[in-house]
Amino acid sequence: MNYIIIIEELKTIERFLDKNIRLVNEELSDISKRKESGEFCHYPEEFENERYVPLEYEQIVIRAVFNEVNALIEWVLYSFAELSEKYFKNKKIKFVYDMLISEVCSSIEQIYNIKLDILPGFKRLKIMRKKINAFKHRKGFKDFRKNEEFKKGKTVNIFEQYELNRKDVYQVIEDAKIFIKAFWDKLDLWPDLKRLWESTEGEYIDLD
Repeated sequence: MNYIIIIEELKTIERFLDKNIRLVNEELSDISKRKESGEFCHYPEEFENERYVPLEYEQIVIRAVFNEVNALIEWVLYSFAELSEKYFKNKKIKFVYDMLISEVCSSIEQIYNIKLDILPGFKRLKIMRKKINAFKHRKGFKDFRKNEEFKKGKTVNIFEQYELNRKDVYQVIEDAKIFIKAFWDKLDLWPDLKRLWESTEGEYIDLD
């Protein structure tokens, strides 16, 4: 597991996001100019209808980035976990990747004697995972059954949805960078970077 490669993957994801947000901005700007020139005067919803496609495109890009960041973080976590005892009892061959992510986190915490929740960025990444799974399985609708008010027998809005925006998605990328560095710090994985530095004969390595 190479820190520099992980950070480069996050940078690539961010470049993908930047490029597509720029395309959306250009299209929205063009639509606004067309409105100022007198277009979209046939019915009240015409302007907003024209904006629908680029705005929906933006949402697809945001969800894609959420998925990619989530997949990368899970890949890191699975790489440091070990099979729990219950999987060894099964006669079939089992891999770490068969474990639930909650079991993976527990495995890492036991092996390395750490608490993932206290590492910078991790709690927000967990919230991100909950949101993206909601879009994956429920079109973004929140699971009202887990609502504390619902558990108390109170009326709740069962149609409440998560919202994703540009600020959220850029924050997720930053959270991932922060968490990965904190994870490397906590597990003291930097000797690998020292060996890499030596193998490049002292060339500068950008870790940002």
